[in-house]
Order: sequence, then structure tokens, then C-alpha cells
Amino acid sequence: MPEITFVPFHTARLETPYTFLYPAGWQAREIATDGGAEIFIAGPSDPAGTYAVSFTVRMSRGARETPDVAAMALLARYRSAPGFRELGQARGVVAGSRAVEVGISYLAPLPLNNINARPTPITERHVFLVQRDQFFELLYAATGAEYPTWLPAFQTLIQTFTFETQVEHVAFLPLIAIPTPQYAREEAVEYETKRDESDEQPG
Repeated sequence: MPEITFVPFHTARLETPYTFLYPAGWQAREIATDGGAEIFIAGPSDPAGTYAVSFTVRMSRGARETPDVAAMALLARYRSAPGFRELGQARGVVAGSRAVEVGISYLAPLPLNNINARPTPITERHVFLVQRDQFFELLYAATGAEYPTWLPAFQTLIQTFTFETQVEHVAFLPLIAIPTPQYAREEAVEYETKRDESDEQPG
């Protein structure tokens, strides 16, 4: 992974404000949505300039889903996508809340709206959790070739995601590693997670 400097993001617009770290130089925008908010963080484009790496933090009020139900709904929504693959699921604790993580990949025509578009692997990682009555989704999306490069940065976002109403030190137990798909790319960085028995969480 390239050497990265991280900067904090704070939101105070919500009943339950939160903070996390993201790579310096990336463009973060906070957008109000119907019944919630979204933080979209745009990173660098792939070498072809067709798709930008991105992190997204979504919050919706009046949580009606559990993290497990949200994971199943995500898989159902993408299952018919071209080249769809479920990469796996993991469970852990994020910001003191039980979390479920899902990895998927699919094919998308890139460049978008281009007559010469070619099917390109897109890989996504979604983390779902509930805090009080608010539902959160943390999302990482990149082309398959760029995905391993920025995965550690997304892990930093997850590990530093904290609700500002919590005590200084909150529980964080790593999510069990989901296998990272390998795509052809020169100097691609493979991400590995070392874990011991204390990392595993009950389903």
C-alpha cells in the first residue's frame, strides 16, 4: 500500500455524531438524505481513469434491519449482476456495536456511457451496524485491480470509526478476514490479516 497520511472526519449534524480517519487528499462530502446522511469520500482513479476508488458512510434513522438482514438484502440485490461473486461474510465489533461484513464482486462496463466500454471487475466491501435507532453502512468500492491497494486504508476507517458520545476507548474486535480476489495488475499489493483465537466472534 502507498504510504498514507490520514485525517479525521467529524460530523456533528446528527443525534449521534461520529468520527473516523480517511486518507489525506481524498475529497469528502457530507450529503443530507431523506431520513439520514451520507459521507462520500472520493479517492484516486484507476490507471485507465475510468473508475475512482471510494469510501462511503451511510446513516439512516429508525433502523428497521439487523446487520444480518441487511447483508442478505445486499446479496439478493446484486445476485443477478453480471459476473457476480460473493466473496464471503465476517462478523465482529465496530465502535462497540455488533457488525456484519460482506464482500462482493461483479462486472461493470467501463468507461461508463462509452461505446468501447469493456466488462471490468468491481469489488465492494460493506460493513453494517446499528447504534441505538440508527443504521450504518460503511462501504469500500474499487476496480478489482485497485482493490488490494486501498483495502488497508478502509480497514483504518473501520478501526477508527467511533461515536463521539462513547467513552474514549470503545470495543473493537477485528472482523474475520474475507478473502481478497486477485486480478492481474503489476505491483498489486496483497492484503493479509493476522488473527488469533481472540479475534473470532460468535455468529
